[in-house]
Amino acid sequence: MEKVVIEQIFLNGMPEGMVQIRTDNWSGLCFKIPYVMIGEVLKVEETKCLKDSPATYLLFGENDGHDCVYVGETETLIKRLNQHKTDDLSGLWNYALVFVSGVQSDPLNKGQIGYIEHALYEECFKAYEANKIYEVLNSKSPRESTLSGATRIKTDKFIKNIKFLVNALGYKLFIEKEIKTDNSTLFSIKRNGIEAYGERTFDGFVVKKGSTTADNFTESTTECFKLTGKRLRDEGIIVNNKFVVDYTFKTPSGASTMILGHNSNGLIEWKRDGKSLKEIENNQ
Repeated sequence: MEKVVIEQIFLNGMPEGMVQIRTDNWSGLCFKIPYVMIGEVLKVEETKCLKDSPATYLLFGENDGHDCVYVGETETLIKRLNQHKTDDLSGLWNYALVFVSGVQSDPLNKGQIGYIEHALYEECFKAYEANKIYEVLNSKSPRESTLSGATRIKTDKFIKNIKFLVNALGYKLFIEKEIKTDNSTLFSIKRNGIEAYGERTFDGFVVKKGSTTADNFTESTTECFKLTGKRLRDEGIIVNNKFVVDYTFKTPSGASTMILGHNSNGLIEWKRDGKSLKEIENNQ
């Protein structure tokens, strides 16, 4: 697998400020811009290229306690971001990730940024349908632009790099997960009519769609698990004590507690071929 170098320049000298991001194998540029610093963007030399450059952007924030994302494109970036401070998205986003060509002589054109916007929206929407993590705030799908063969190939490569950077920056929008259909390769909990399957991933422990849970929590269960259980049911992730999508917990114990309805040690509860997760991982 090819190694990738990511270069980040903290334009205000602080990690929570504006950041310019690029990779060694891509001509594009990414800028991370805080909501509270929109008015400061053009005061920094490195961001002056954003004034007249066509751009595709993602707005990240929170809506009713859920992570959310908005996908957009524009030829007047600063004006557009300022509009998002007063329109229906006002108060819903904290950071913008902006993507532009890093080659002044070869900027993205209107057709390309529209094509990128549509592609990113479609992937964000599919991801939300699959894992219920980032709610998509767009009211409808953007229209897909028609590109010539060569331009489409070049733009598809641009999209691939956008997805890589978004994931690398910690926004897990475009993670392509390996779908395992053979339960024998997964860890399981089978007890008192409960049957659940899961696996360890980069992001935590994934409980697989179709896994069943206890009817309720014991009185002594830690309160945060009870609240999470209520939220997952309210959001339709658990319906009639069954997971209807794959869902990622931060730890195996968080996952096993949700399944069993009481505090538990996931390293012991999750098993494969009679051996616990702890036993198998200690022997790897």
